Amino acid sequence: MKYYFSDREKSAIVQVAIQMQNADGNDHINEYALNLAVFKSLNVKDENIDDAKSMSPLTAMEIIKNMTYEEKKFVCSYLATIMCADKEIDDKELTLWKFISTMCDLPTMHIAEALNYIEERRNAG
Repeated sequence: MKYYFSDREKSAIVQVAIQMQNADGNDHINEYALNLAVFKSLNVKDENIDDAKSMSPLTAMEIIKNMTYEEKKFVCSYLATIMCADKEIDDKELTLWKFISTMCDLPTMHIAEALNYIEERRNAG
């Protein structure tokens, strides 16, 4: 399944993805590389990243909250994948994932479900 996010939605996704990348205080190369790969696959432009930097977390979450169920499922799974990218799930990352999921009405998922969803999406091309 291919997603077509608006520029504003892309910026919101970038905003929460960077929050997750920084949640544990460690800038791990795997998290950085994952974000770059996903940004490329979503066709995120420099302007989207600039907008994300100036966007408040609450604004980003409000934008995500208004996405479709499938788009929300992607965001939820993507955030879990960032959380697991360094092979350690920090309590701060887990707390942030739960908070964003609640604020954005994201689907309830276990980490394994989220990782499987992203893997299936990657294999589907």
